[in-house]
Amino acid sequence: MSLLSDLAIVTVLTLVYFVTLYLNWREEVRAVFKAAPILMLAQLVWKKVEVSRKHYFIFAGLILSASGDVALELKQGFKQHFITGLGLFLCGHLMYIVGFLMDKPAFVPKIALIIVTLAFTLFYILSQHLPSQLQIPVFTYVLVIATMSISSFGRFWSTKNLNKESCQYGALGSAFFMASDAILAINKFVSPIPYAQILIMITYYLGQIGISFSSLAESYTHEQISNQLNQIHNQSNLKKVEINQKNNDYFAVPSKINKNGNIKNGSNNNI
Repeated sequence: MSLLSDLAIVTVLTLVYFVTLYLNWREEVRAVFKAAPILMLAQLVWKKVEVSRKHYFIFAGLILSASGDVALELKQGFKQHFITGLGLFLCGHLMYIVGFLMDKPAFVPKIALIIVTLAFTLFYILSQHLPSQLQIPVFTYVLVIATMSISSFGRFWSTKNLNKESCQYGALGSAFFMASDAILAINKFVSPIPYAQILIMITYYLGQIGISFSSLAESYTHEQISNQLNQIHNQSNLKKVEINQKNNDYFAVPSKINKNGNIKNGSNNNI
């Protein structure tokens, strides 16, 4: 399957979740469908784990994120579920960070400064409205997601000469993820935002797709190279078979002795 085929499946699952929102189904049902696209992405990444150890960490991050989705969707006992969901997503970002660090991303001060400034400006705004028991958890989460984003952007300057598409997917994914969390936090703790739920989920799914495809793009490139090498190897073997067959045919032609006593083979050459 191609990346476009994988994306089509995830898109369909995402649309199903939006239908459950529109129809206002029970929160338990919505929670399942909310996590479904992320679990699908996790399955796709898991199929490619043999390509790189990094895929294990991206897979783990997706599973933790899907669990966080379920926790945040449950409204009953919201504060408890919010902290649980925050913790699961924080652990998911730690997995993403480890995965990205395996690509040896470069530290780019200008990029890091921009990301840190945006992240902690958001936290400063939130801190004016957050309950005291959420100040430290949210601060820690902001620090971790900023680190994740810095490491994803740093892959562009990695010494490993990474696949360009993989770097683009990862950087866009982290940017969308930060945007999603910013909209969610402002809408919940500062001021309501029109169509917040739709904006949050669209940017969130785009974020997870980008991070997942940062791994999948490498996998498909690896497969393409392997297929090309296999084709070259097969073509080489085929040529060898053809040459051997010609040689066998040549020596297999019965020889004849002409009237002069010379040996005459099937190609009419005298020996």
